[in-house]
Amino acid sequence: MADSYVPFEYRALLLIDLGLWCWGLNIQLLNKAGIDVPTLFGFEKHENKVHGVVYRIALAFSLITLAFLSLFCSLLRIIVSPIRSEPSFGDVILADILTSFAKVFAGIYFTFCAFFTASNSDAISSDYLHHSLELLIIGPLITSLPFLFRFRQCISEYLASEGTGYKALANAVKYASAFPVIFLSALIHSPSQEASHMVTIWLLTVLFNSLYSFYWDVVMDWGLSVSCSPEKKSGMIVLRHILLYREPVYYISILVDFFLRTTWSLKLSENLKSEDLISGGFLLEAAEILRRWLWVYFRVEKEWIGFGFNGLHSNDSLDRVEEQEIHLITHERAHLPQ
Repeated sequence: MADSYVPFEYRALLLIDLGLWCWGLNIQLLNKAGIDVPTLFGFEKHENKVHGVVYRIALAFSLITLAFLSLFCSLLRIIVSPIRSEPSFGDVILADILTSFAKVFAGIYFTFCAFFTASNSDAISSDYLHHSLELLIIGPLITSLPFLFRFRQCISEYLASEGTGYKALANAVKYASAFPVIFLSALIHSPSQEASHMVTIWLLTVLFNSLYSFYWDVVMDWGLSVSCSPEKKSGMIVLRHILLYREPVYYISILVDFFLRTTWSLKLSENLKSEDLISGGFLLEAAEILRRWLWVYFRVEKEWIGFGFNGLHSNDSLDRVEEQEIHLITHERAHLPQ
């Protein structure tokens, strides 16, 4: 059946879109037949053709529908793709972006819970947010889902490499390190738990997650590392042999990433006041989205450099960017005057 090929969530959008195109065609053909549809319907005459306006609305709606359909297919691949299939670069980027929206998804759930269960505005208080079942169990589960999806991608990449992709396993550790941060903080908020001995463990997990994620951002995802420039006698420190942006941009971005990585790890937890979840938490979530926006520039830059040098696709090029840079630096050193 054709229905099985159309996602249920998008059938309404597709049918509305079809109706808009048909309505535009109705008006156009009626006008060709000499029927002034706007006048007949009591609309004021306009210089622009009415069917053209309807077509533009239908086109915009079609583009929005296609964008959502593409997003749905990508999410489906991220969640239920075969475990031994290597994820595409686009799916990896999307899954990483979803991790930055982890608290947003949980916030949407809390908003609906508060809207449908709260009898007054006082219900959104510490008693509701800090001791409710939603915050202690369901909230952490929703927050951890994007990290679980990205963790699964790393395992898939490792299995697809037939046991040779140890870099993927190391990357999986980064996403797995978010789980203790999320769930230990939920235990700290449990009324039946003595939080004093849990806080130290929680802080250690936050520290590990922050520093490891920062290291992976800069060294692995962006391909930046510290080395001495052989062509300059001053021994100037360079981040990468090939830079597509101005060099100060990289240093500033590294500092921004470090600062926002540490604050975001705190935000991953529920170890904040209820007021922070509603007001101050918004600023941290917005900052994390901006950090991810910054991260995309350098992540895609590294992929493009690897693609340009090797003519390969996605993950094949990632493992050889460093090899190309070492080769170029060695070549330059060989031609330096002794």
